[in-house]
Amino acid sequence: MRRRSVHGARSSLVLLLSCTLAVLGMTAASSAGAVTPSVLSAGQTLATGGSIVSPNGAYRATIQTDGNFVVYQGSKALWSTRTTGSGATLAMQTDGNLVIYRAGKALWASHTTGTASSVDMQNDGNLVIYGSGRALWSWRTGAIAPPVPSTLTAGHTLPRGGSLLSPNHAYRATMQTDGNFVVYAGSKALWSTRTAGTSTSLAMQADGNLVIYNAGRAIWSTATAGSAATLTLQNDGNLVVSGSGRALWSWRTGRIPAPALPKPLAAAKIVYTDVSSIVVGWALQSGVTSGQVMVRRAEGTVAPASPSAGTLVGDIAATTGYAVDSNLTHNGTYSYALFPHNAGGYAAPSKVTGTTSLDWHPAGVLYSGNFNDLSCASASVCVGVDTKGSAETTTDNGETWSAPIPVDSNDGGLSAVSCGSTTFCVAVDFYGNAFTYNGTSWSSAQNIDAENPLSSISCPTTTFCQAVDYYGGVVTFDSGTWSTPTVLSDTKSFTSVSCSSDSFCAAVDDTGDATIFNGTTWSTLKNIDGTHSFNAVSCTTGLFCAAVDDAGNAITYKNTRWGTPVHVESNIRPDYQLVDVSCTSVSFCLAVDFVGAGQLSSDSFLFDGTSWADTGSSRIFATTLVSCGAPTACLVANASGSLTRYAGSEFLPWNTGAPWNVLGMSCPTTNFCMIVDHTNSVRTWSNGQLSGPIQAPTTDGLYSVSCASPTFCLAITAPYQTSAESTVYDGASWSAPVKVGSVGYPSVSCVSRTFCMATDSVQLQVRIFNGSIWTAGDSTVAGQVVSCVSSSFCVSANSISGDVSTYNGAGWSARKYITQSNLTGISCKSATFCMAVDQDGNAMRFDGASWSQPEQVTSDGSIGFQSVSCASSTFCAAVDYDGGVHSFNGIDWVTYSVVTSEPYTSALSCPSPTFCAMTDPVGNFYVGD
Repeated sequence: MRRRSVHGARSSLVLLLSCTLAVLGMTAASSAGAVTPSVLSAGQTLATGGSIVSPNGAYRATIQTDGNFVVYQGSKALWSTRTTGSGATLAMQTDGNLVIYRAGKALWASHTTGTASSVDMQNDGNLVIYGSGRALWSWRTGAIAPPVPSTLTAGHTLPRGGSLLSPNHAYRATMQTDGNFVVYAGSKALWSTRTAGTSTSLAMQADGNLVIYNAGRAIWSTATAGSAATLTLQNDGNLVVSGSGRALWSWRTGRIPAPALPKPLAAAKIVYTDVSSIVVGWALQSGVTSGQVMVRRAEGTVAPASPSAGTLVGDIAATTGYAVDSNLTHNGTYSYALFPHNAGGYAAPSKVTGTTSLDWHPAGVLYSGNFNDLSCASASVCVGVDTKGSAETTTDNGETWSAPIPVDSNDGGLSAVSCGSTTFCVAVDFYGNAFTYNGTSWSSAQNIDAENPLSSISCPTTTFCQAVDYYGGVVTFDSGTWSTPTVLSDTKSFTSVSCSSDSFCAAVDDTGDATIFNGTTWSTLKNIDGTHSFNAVSCTTGLFCAAVDDAGNAITYKNTRWGTPVHVESNIRPDYQLVDVSCTSVSFCLAVDFVGAGQLSSDSFLFDGTSWADTGSSRIFATTLVSCGAPTACLVANASGSLTRYAGSEFLPWNTGAPWNVLGMSCPTTNFCMIVDHTNSVRTWSNGQLSGPIQAPTTDGLYSVSCASPTFCLAITAPYQTSAESTVYDGASWSAPVKVGSVGYPSVSCVSRTFCMATDSVQLQVRIFNGSIWTAGDSTVAGQVVSCVSSSFCVSANSISGDVSTYNGAGWSARKYITQSNLTGISCKSATFCMAVDQDGNAMRFDGASWSQPEQVTSDGSIGFQSVSCASSTFCAAVDYDGGVHSFNGIDWVTYSVVTSEPYTSALSCPSPTFCAMTDPVGNFYVGD
């Protein structure tokens, strides 16, 4: 912005600052050494010629005699209101508005509101209006939007376009203008209500029900009820409705039923635990009429013996109720005594012991994550940044990649990357940080945009970059220095930026707007695409850009103006959106599309300078990214982590990435786990460290592994092959393969070096390993999943028909149906204890004689279990298809922990009640301890 030249009588100003003057509403320095105030408080006025000066004396803001209010650094004017008129005064009003008046007429105002307001001249040169406990306005940013809340309380409404933001800024829940309420991690949609409407709002009602209304009509609700209800977006990305002192609903679990308590209660009941809290419930026995219960706690397995012993948790009036004990240590054991009030003081207590859940945390990365962005600096050198905060490089146009280099530890990973040369790249993340690559290594984080999530960056040279964020801000890198963020619009969300030089850039947002940078300033945002959201823009030399949107449209910029939207997708693909575009010249752009499902085919489109044409490729699917170093060297990535290359006329076969291929894990002790995958890669976790991969000597990929000890593991190759093999690990190396049978075996269980049992998913066959060879076993009643505790006790579960069969060392028992659903996992710790789980979220327990009825553990049957692992008869963990781990304490399933947002956990193994390990499909390794 071209600034107004400020001409004042400098000698008069010096005189004003050095003399004793009575300034209306303020007192100027009255003697040598007195300090001019740095703050103008509510109700005070700065008269003509008056100033406020930063505490360090480097900056001052003056209401000049010519009527202009100016911020100076020494004699250099930094900013002004551009007002004129002698006799003007500056008033910090009690309503929070800063106003310049002349002869009773307002010449300029900040248009802010707030209580206990003030305007401060800060040591950094910024002039800031504060009020209502926050910054309202500054000369560098203009009006400052209020912080986005994380909670919607009862009786309040989230309007169309409104959002909730998790306290760590990693997740956002938005009531979109299209009527859909969506939870995002950065730009990735995690969950939505799948609603639509043009006049929608989200109401957290006083009755505890969360409802979406469209034009006054309810179109979606949580169907919950409770007092003092709130909707909160948590730091783990879960959106939770709470009320009446408990969680009522979450997007990960659905509606959460109230604790079911027996009546009358002979003993208290632990109804829920997590990593730091235990919920104790009760229903008073008949004959106890007070209706009030005091709950006291002691650490360990012995409950408080008297009403004055231990720690008071609560004294609650309820004949059927519960008390929440918070701020506990993870994996800690606590005992509770519940003392009902009666006429004599207290009745005899009921006692119960509970354990908080394991503390689940990432313990390593098996594979790189899916790419969030790609940037090709040349026809052969490209850099990719992923969802785990790692960066990988290729020097042969994607044929081979370097090992992932950890760059950023924040949630969501690195959001974008751009390379100005093969030795200069900048990556940004969802927390306002930038990281620079010099061709060899990455720098540490440099915060350039507070905690605002950066969405895109473009570096056309090694000395110039532009970055944009989801809050309408831009930040410029120029000759080694990042500028202060500039907010172009606090109501817009920038999705992409592209620069062809330091004097030409384009940025687009999620509401169809675009802006052009001319080397000095950004133009006013202009709507060029209706209400559609832009996904990407790519600019090249010749002042040319191409932008693509979520409706399959492309718009080009040439001859200093944007064209009209061109629908590139055919009519038979109306739901597809163009997700990315990359241009190398005014006559070459490649765009790719995506519909949102992992295996659906994608298409690509070429722009030749005049029109768009379908490439006709059938080799790409679920594409998310494209980057071209040249017209004959484009890299395309998909949602499964795979890559392909466009060589100028066709797409080459996919170079399959690593995600989705961890198939087996076994942990025989708390400090050793063996992990195998379908590429024959083997990794170990030992004493807190991941090592590997090394290649097993088998032909086909490994599918299942079982370890009897850290010095004996047996792994079997993938199913559906005609030459299934096994290989044995002795603590140092893997043995030569041994043929197992004519088909593949998805499950193996080893109890010693001389006894392993494998079952097959196709023909339900059984093989037994004696330490050297496999022999056929009785397969008349075998299932697909097996768990053994000795050579004379195994249980096989059928994952298709829901039945189990028991092996006694000589043969199998008749099949017994224990669920009407498909069994997905079984784990036995003795001949008198096994736990099985099914795909409807049920658990069934074996006590040596019979199986229990199915118990619904997950919130409803739509959330099924994937696997189960038991360390003892009083501890089992089961993982569901939403990445949540449920734990069994010997009596009830009471513990729930959200471990990963990735669906379909790959493997779970618990050798001890104090240790479990888990892998997810994108290659993260988690430990619960």
